[in-house]
Amino acid sequence: MVEMLKLAPHDFYAFYYMDIEAMAQDPDFESILNSFLDSTQSAPLANVAEVDFSTVYAYATMRSYRGNLAITKGEFNLRNVRDILAEKGFAPDRYGGVEIWTRLYEFADEMMYISVAFLNGLLIDGDTGYVKASIDISYKDEPSMYSNEDVKSIVDKLPTGAYTYISAELAIMFDIPGLLYGISLMNLTSGDDVLDMQGWCKLSSEAEAEANQENIEAQLKTWLRATQINSQLEGEFIEISAQTDITY
Repeated sequence: MVEMLKLAPHDFYAFYYMDIEAMAQDPDFESILNSFLDSTQSAPLANVAEVDFSTVYAYATMRSYRGNLAITKGEFNLRNVRDILAEKGFAPDRYGGVEIWTRLYEFADEMMYISVAFLNGLLIDGDTGYVKASIDISYKDEPSMYSNEDVKSIVDKLPTGAYTYISAELAIMFDIPGLLYGISLMNLTSGDDVLDMQGWCKLSSEAEAEANQENIEAQLKTWLRATQINSQLEGEFIEISAQTDITY
């Protein structure tokens, strides 16, 4: 996961990661995995949707105020991917020594350039400017989302999960100013129709963390249908553990 987070431009505010390989081996993740596979016909993944996802190990998508980016890790027949991109009107080029394919794309009545790049076994797909920014991070040591010390402090605490969501700068699900958080879903006990949720929240101070602890628990119930919620204060951090239905 960190490998992909390190390629997310620094101004992105949301990062979603899926360990496709782990999900495919666990029946309790079937609902979430099928929802993902059904969504591969929508942008930006539609650019490479014909890829055989049985060969995909992991997938991440990330958002900024100006565009999105997706990164897919797996074993790809690049000749087939090139043929697909050519059929879709992409033109090949190189940027920073990396193979990149680009075309003009209409989205919400606006024209924009989108690209797919091949970088060290990864397919990077999305707005052309951000695809190039991701390449710059890799080769020019430009700042990434992981360079944000607040984000890094949360990510480094998170356990390994099959599905992980990280929010920076904006509390997308929680109406709490100044909140950053990361949540991982895993399956600690198979066959019980629930998934285990572990996460960390970071607020601006220890006092803010204590003041918002109950609010965060309540919103976990609302937004993530969480049950069996337990939260512990650790300075300006709140450690969370909970469960949610496997259809989440």
